[in-house]
Amino acid sequence: MHVAVDQAPAGVAEITDESAQQIADAISAHFRADPDYAPQVMHADWDGGSGRVIVWGHGLSDWAYLASGGGVSEDGDPTVYEPVPLPPGVWVEPVSPNALRVLPEG
Repeated sequence: MHVAVDQAPAGVAEITDESAQQIADAISAHFRADPDYAPQVMHADWDGGSGRVIVWGHGLSDWAYLASGGGVSEDGDPTVYEPVPLPPGVWVEPVSPNALRVLPEG
C-alpha cells in the first residue's frame, strides 16, 4: 500500500510536531490502524534523543522495523510490507519494535 505524504523541502533543519504527525498518519494508514489506537507523536526528549518519536503499542509487534525497512512481520502476518514513504530530507530509525525516531537527514 502506498500512502502519499506531502513533500517537504530537502534539507529539513528540524522535525516539527506537524511533520511528525503527518508521518504518524501515514504509518496509521499503511498498517490500517484502529483510529482509536493510532500511533502517537512524542517529543524525543522522553528518551534523551532528538527529533520526534512515534510510538504505537497497538500495531504489529515489530511495526517500527517494517515502517523503516519493509519486510514480513514476525507476528505471523504473511503480508510483505513496503517501507512507509517519507518526505525528502527526513529519515527514521527504530528506537524499539514499537517506537520510531523521526530526524532530519544529514
